[in-house]
Amino acid sequence: MKSKQIRFYYAFLAWLFCFTVFLGLGACWPGGPMASPQKLIILSSSDFPVIDEIIAQFNQEKGYAVELRSYGLWDWFYDVQGKSSHYDGILTNNSDWIKLSDNGHNHFGNDYKIAFSPIALGIKPEALKKLGLEKGITGLDHLVELITNHELSFAMASGSKSHSGIVALLEILAGFNYPQLEVDSELLQRSGIKNTLNRFFKRHQLSGLSSLWLKQDFLRLYNYLDIMINYESYLIQCNQELVKFGQPALKIIYLNSSLSFDGPVVALNNKADETKQKIYKELVDYLSSDKVKNILDLAGFRSGDPDKQLPLEPSPLDPSWLVSRFMPPRPKSWPDFDLLVECLNYYQEELRKPVFQIMALDFSGSMDGRNQEKLFSALKKFCNQEEAKKYFHQYTPKDRVFILPFNHDLIWENPLEVKFDSVQSTEELCHRLTSIVPSGGTDIYKPLIKAMEFIYLTAGESRNYQPTIVLLTDGTSNADRSSLVDVKRFWRQGNFGPVPPLIFPILYGTASLYQLSEIAEFTNTRVVDGRKDLNAGFFWAKSD
Repeated sequence: MKSKQIRFYYAFLAWLFCFTVFLGLGACWPGGPMASPQKLIILSSSDFPVIDEIIAQFNQEKGYAVELRSYGLWDWFYDVQGKSSHYDGILTNNSDWIKLSDNGHNHFGNDYKIAFSPIALGIKPEALKKLGLEKGITGLDHLVELITNHELSFAMASGSKSHSGIVALLEILAGFNYPQLEVDSELLQRSGIKNTLNRFFKRHQLSGLSSLWLKQDFLRLYNYLDIMINYESYLIQCNQELVKFGQPALKIIYLNSSLSFDGPVVALNNKADETKQKIYKELVDYLSSDKVKNILDLAGFRSGDPDKQLPLEPSPLDPSWLVSRFMPPRPKSWPDFDLLVECLNYYQEELRKPVFQIMALDFSGSMDGRNQEKLFSALKKFCNQEEAKKYFHQYTPKDRVFILPFNHDLIWENPLEVKFDSVQSTEELCHRLTSIVPSGGTDIYKPLIKAMEFIYLTAGESRNYQPTIVLLTDGTSNADRSSLVDVKRFWRQGNFGPVPPLIFPILYGTASLYQLSEIAEFTNTRVVDGRKDLNAGFFWAKSD
């Protein structure tokens, strides 16, 4: 009996060995049952989630693993410059960004423009009538003057950190340089234009780092706003939702220049091997298929190359939404990088609406030791204006920023204002914070209510600002759940001016993603992940 058991045992081991070898060969053999999908890593700064969805469908249908690593525009830009060999391809919103980030090194080629979407203005019908623009505009300078004089409020993505916002800014600047209609350094020095633009950007009531967020926020705050400057595709989507709920659609006015023909474009690393070149070719073929073009049409995009399709017909949208027929674009090129930087710093330091920001920082017991050290290190970088300027995050004397430390209670009775005027001021702030000994539990709702009360009490002043609350916590709040209800009620009913404060929760340590997502959801922001890089988390949590 034992002899039979032994023979069976060895036969089983032999079978198991052969089966394991078979699986191993299958995993290595191309197309085998356990073969790993071939990868193509693409660094993306695209503003269009529909492209992510299309590439996910491509992976599912073709069995590949095209991986998109999504970054913010300037993180993407510097990563392309410094780590171009790490990526098989790049995806962004304009081929000019590829040239600028590549810095003349020709790392990427074979670029394919997936689609395009002009930057345009969507204006409420009653606001259009107030401006007397039912038949169109004579020029952007005229439009800027009318919006300013009639005190109409507008929404536009960040003019220094968002694709659509940067293009809109360049268009607005160029509109004042008649008849050249180009941006140059001399234009930025004209005092009369600066005064006009300052008055205009005071009407900028809603900003954002994403064109998609801007559309969502505009719909949520529809009653407070008159105009949205955004991609045509998002204006179309916005109008579809407005019509669905019985609201009048926005009337669309185009910026009327080739510069405003933005849209997703993908490019391949010139050092990609044959396998990756093959995947990329299949991806481009897929992106140019009728199936994908139909998906893009439904999302409000135009397909093809705008330079080869003049004049363009407004096929993706309802013609009744147009103020005037779409005209051929004027030839115009992007400024070189140095001039672009000059324009973006001009916006950041001279034009944008200043922020009124309260930073609620967790000093509960779990923040002791290493977590606290990382917090102070990030704060020092956050206050370093030279570092911030690289990413167009710099503050100006017009901005007002406050610190509010908390644990299970408020550690300071009132927020303390941060001064960015000197290194000494920064050191004094950090010294005062280092005197706090982390202790106690965590209540993330109490500081939010306090921050909103502070904004409410200074409402007369804060109306001239974009109010923002940044919440950093490294743990799970043990406060009563009814506190969240109080936060929501205060946020919805508080008299904050044109728009309620944006609340950006920063995920840190072992903080509860669920709790922070609840806060981000009702304010239509997002949870910022500060676990890997807290400094980047602080910068991302700025509204502009």
